[in-house]
Amino acid sequence: MELLTRSACPRDRWVPDGARPNCSCCGKAFTLYRRRHHCRVCGDLVCAKCTARVYLRSPGAAKTLGKSCVACAIVTDSHDLLDLAAAMEKRPTCPMFVDLLPSRKWKDVHKEEAHAACAICLEDYRGLDGLTRLPCHHSFHTRCITPWLATNDECPMCRYSLPRDVAYSQGAALFLS
Repeated sequence: MELLTRSACPRDRWVPDGARPNCSCCGKAFTLYRRRHHCRVCGDLVCAKCTARVYLRSPGAAKTLGKSCVACAIVTDSHDLLDLAAAMEKRPTCPMFVDLLPSRKWKDVHKEEAHAACAICLEDYRGLDGLTRLPCHHSFHTRCITPWLATNDECPMCRYSLPRDVAYSQGAALFLS
């Protein structure tokens, strides 16, 4: 089997070790025996069973052998027009998860909220403003957090990991093949 060549994800773009308690591919919890591995292409955390070997290219360096998640390894990029690392730059949150997030009015929750302003738009909350609360207990204007979650799978304040839109990753993989 021919190994594919992919662009290496810079280490500063990797998902932090503690950010994901589960493998982003199979969803199984990391343990002493199921260790975390960073996909060298997209930077996400996966278990050993969800990895494949690929050649990595970095600017100004020779190709090296490394591990990638299955989603990054199955893509064939014969014309080298698009790079999977660029496609994985956008990692939307699962739309079904976003639809289930609790949303309330500021006037109903202002006493229990720690912040009086949205961290995305920096505007103060007002009486009838809709707020959406993430599992990490950070709240934002619904109008601000919805577009954020369409392109990101983390809380904008604490980088708490949210469920990724797997259909987007698979769609990007099919598009690039």
